[in-house]
Amino acid sequence: IPLVAKAIRSFSTGTGPGPDGLRADLLKALLGNDEDDGILPLYRDLVQLLVDGLAPAHLRPWLGGGQLIGIGKVDPQGNPIPLDQDARPIVMGVTWRKVAFKCTLALDKQSIRDRLLPTQLAVGVSCGAEVMVHAARHWIHQNRQRNNYVLLQKDIRNAFNELLPQEFLQDAQQHPPASARFAAYCYGSPTNLVYQGTVERCSRGQQGCPIMGPLFCLTRQRMVEEARRLSSRSPSDFKSVFADNAFSGDNLDDGFEFFHHEFQFAHKYGLHVDPSKFILYLLAADQ
Repeated sequence: IPLVAKAIRSFSTGTGPGPDGLRADLLKALLGNDEDDGILPLYRDLVQLLVDGLAPAHLRPWLGGGQLIGIGKVDPQGNPIPLDQDARPIVMGVTWRKVAFKCTLALDKQSIRDRLLPTQLAVGVSCGAEVMVHAARHWIHQNRQRNNYVLLQKDIRNAFNELLPQEFLQDAQQHPPASARFAAYCYGSPTNLVYQGTVERCSRGQQGCPIMGPLFCLTRQRMVEEARRLSSRSPSDFKSVFADNAFSGDNLDDGFEFFHHEFQFAHKYGLHVDPSKFILYLLAADQ
């Protein structure tokens, strides 16, 4: 019960609803300041039903779907890109789905950290993006005179929205056990996304869903390990990842061979690397 109450209270005031219109503000208001004994057990029972994957089957496309919106992007110069040219798809799922995954992720936090650390810094690490940047800067300083070394900055296009469910559900079964059944319930069949009043069918992951960040990171970890097993060279000298963004540092030949295998494996997982956002840093110092 305390876990459910904490999950409901964690929503920011004014958090947008999914297509059902139910806002987290209402759930918090009904809960009250004293965690009223009358309603909290009902909240708990509903969340338990969801995380066990026992909600009615005809609700799956809606509990697993949401309201689809587009968030604007910027070009390499920092200028806004018109939404009709490129946009990041975000799904605002129903509030109870968010509550359920907030609860399960609290239970799965340690098992996910054990699987991803120390390379993946997007889950369970405070200020993980800053940690990645400082680690990369430190590695460059340590190797800046080695003129056969490079640092590669990599990016994956719309990663959470393109990853194949059959891949990330495989990792859900192995690493976040509390979240696995509800993840399979939500993503095991096509979902309904409401976009500008029209219902669209979707068979991919969704950015905006609390579980997708951890599941993407777990699947990306497996993809990288699979690519590494094919490489005849030693593992990267330096690797640091934050969700779909990554740095890898190595001598040029080793780094190129590993990236070649990683590039090939991306399509198997439904992912597409974005060469336009790649940056290759040469560590030749003054040379």
